[in-house]
Amino acid sequence: MNRAHCGAGFQPAFQMPAESLHHKMFRQRRGAILIAAMWIMIILVALVLVLARSMRVEAISTGNRQSLLEADAVERGAEQYVLWQVDGAKGDALSVTSIDTEAMPVGNGYFWIISPDPTSDQNYNFGITDEASKLNLNTATSLMLQNLPAMTSDVADAIVDWADADDTPGQNGAESDYYQNLQFPYVAKNLPLESVEELLLVKGMNKGLLFGYDLNRNGFLEADESQSGGLASAVNSGSSDSRGLFNYVTAWSVEPNTTIDGQPRTSVNGTNTAPLQKALSTVLPAARVTEILAKLAPLYNPPAATGGKGKTKKPVAPAVATFTNMGVFYLASGMTPAEFGKVADLLTASTAKTLTGLVNVNTAPAQVFACLPGLDQNDANTLVSARQSADTTSIAWVLTALQPQTKALAVAGMLSTRSYIYSADIVGVSGDGRSFKRVRVVVNAQASPAKIIYRRDLTSLGWPLDPRIHDDLRGGHFAPPVQGTNSGSGGSGFH
Repeated sequence: MNRAHCGAGFQPAFQMPAESLHHKMFRQRRGAILIAAMWIMIILVALVLVLARSMRVEAISTGNRQSLLEADAVERGAEQYVLWQVDGAKGDALSVTSIDTEAMPVGNGYFWIISPDPTSDQNYNFGITDEASKLNLNTATSLMLQNLPAMTSDVADAIVDWADADDTPGQNGAESDYYQNLQFPYVAKNLPLESVEELLLVKGMNKGLLFGYDLNRNGFLEADESQSGGLASAVNSGSSDSRGLFNYVTAWSVEPNTTIDGQPRTSVNGTNTAPLQKALSTVLPAARVTEILAKLAPLYNPPAATGGKGKTKKPVAPAVATFTNMGVFYLASGMTPAEFGKVADLLTASTAKTLTGLVNVNTAPAQVFACLPGLDQNDANTLVSARQSADTTSIAWVLTALQPQTKALAVAGMLSTRSYIYSADIVGVSGDGRSFKRVRVVVNAQASPAKIIYRRDLTSLGWPLDPRIHDDLRGGHFAPPVQGTNSGSGGSGFH
């Protein structure tokens, strides 16, 4: 058949109709668009997921940052609270240390001020700490230091050598010739210590001796700390403490040798009794002042010696009365403890303008009393027990509690009933429990306003309180304990 016979409408069998081809091309284009749309959706979903994740991370980061700032603000607020409490206390350490500082609210957050319990490492207290309740490293002798927990004569001598003014080593101590031969040499300071942590520079001192097994320095041995030391129970005595010696020493205790109102005190030494009479007359009846001065008269004006056959020898110059401390003066005066409590703040046996290293007899633990010259652990326990019912306005009760009185007289010049330097171990926590800040500060309240003289961030040591507090804060159901307990046993009282 030729092409003419096919006619105009002839189409080969293999040729697809035009409409079908167009439809197929349309479907192909639609499929490509669908695939492209799917890829676009996948990409968009991926971007959304990445963005959502990024936003979630940013939200968490922002929340954490906000919590961190809140915890920092709470801690700073706690510092101001401490300054406010000690300012104007006029040396009354009992009123300062009795302040409850457990779960104190600041905005949405809370702060705690923790202090070690001297009687047990299974407990911690809440409150501001009196630095005068500790042994001053800058004034203590080697023999006194040797009575601290786990202390040795070598380390005690080295501490004295570190703080003294000369470069001559003690019997078992160390001076610059030792320190300059170390791998990283330095010289002995030969000046007073400025912090307790400075002890780590002293020969023989290490963290084990300074902090014991109390790795986070909260005064309480958690289970892991006890296990690290192989301790089955608490270890507390005058010569041993599982928390080291850190809680019993200070570098700051000092007080002005003035009255609580900042006025000069009257010296009980010398030849002129007129100032003494004036001071006594401000708080005691005139008749009683006359009796006291009459009893003291032989010490200020001893009678002239007489010669043979009624003749009088050449008059002697008036004696200069010398009382080594106020305890000696108290016994010589014949005052009652109540009377001495009224006049003790007005009088002094020292010419120094400031008194460094005095131990506050009203707040010191037995471990510190046992370090004082001539006292043993039994004497230390006696003092802690006797002061519970004593008139703590003066040291008169000490001379009654310690027998023989020679023991009390030997340490009376090292004791005080006032304190002006305090420390606070502050833990500030955000309201949501996400963040906390822990700082230890030392405050000087000798003048108003009180000032922070030492600040150390301890946050890196970890959470120092009961873990339940943290869990309850994070869970939003923290219930602050009833104020006034001022103590805790690893978090007792929290729910």
